[in-house]
Amino acid sequence: MNQKRLVITLTGRQPVEIDPTEWPIIASNSPTEEKPKWKLGVRKNADKYIVSGIRYPTDKEKSFRAGEIVEGVNFVAAALLRVGKSINAPEEIVQRVIQKLPPVRL
Repeated sequence: MNQKRLVITLTGRQPVEIDPTEWPIIASNSPTEEKPKWKLGVRKNADKYIVSGIRYPTDKEKSFRAGEIVEGVNFVAAALLRVGKSINAPEEIVQRVIQKLPPVRL
């Protein structure tokens, strides 16, 4: 069976290609109605996470993408803050995605 692959842009690295069924989304936001629009998401596979973000274009801009791969749940929130900053997402949007992450068991 030929499944659809997804290419994710990473910051400072070449893009990665994944099978979305092996990397399910565990937290994300919905793009706002304001312009520009932002989309942030976290995907998980075993103990690796892909944090990615997109700033959708306004009238004369191009879209901008950023992302990171991190190992271990303790690094996901910090990666979200960095990716959010890279795409100029408001901190409230980044914090909403962080709040949607599964809780860490202590």
